[in-house]
Formats: sequence, structure tokens, C-alpha cells
Amino acid sequence: MDEARRELTRRLATRGTTFLELVRRTVYARSTSPYARLLRHAGCAYADLEHLVRTDGVEGRCAGC
Repeated sequence: MDEARRELTRRLATRGTTFLELVRRTVYARSTSPYARLLRHAGCAYADLEHLVRTDGVEGRCAGC
């Protein structure tokens, strides 16, 4: 149980970085990705996404929260 808690704590602490790496590799690094095209169309560069995740977390912030 203690090991599971430590692993969960570690994963929660690194989930933003893990998410950004996944999106960088699977979306932004593949110009043919439909998600890459959508993000480009929306004007969302990787640096923009990185800033949002580092500032607001993976889920972002709720405007009404």
C-alpha cells in the first residue's frame, strides 16, 4: 500500500510534464496529425500549451470556480 501511494504521488507530481511530452511527440511533432492542424488553426503553438499546463495544470481552471 505504501509503495502504491508513493507511485501515485510521483505520477501526480509529474503528470503535467508527462502530458506535455506525449502531446509534443504524438501531435506537434507530426504535422499530418489532425490535432496538430486544429491547434495550428487555433493559433496554439506548443509553447502556448506548455504555458497553459504549467500555469493552470492539465485540467485548466474553471472560469466559474
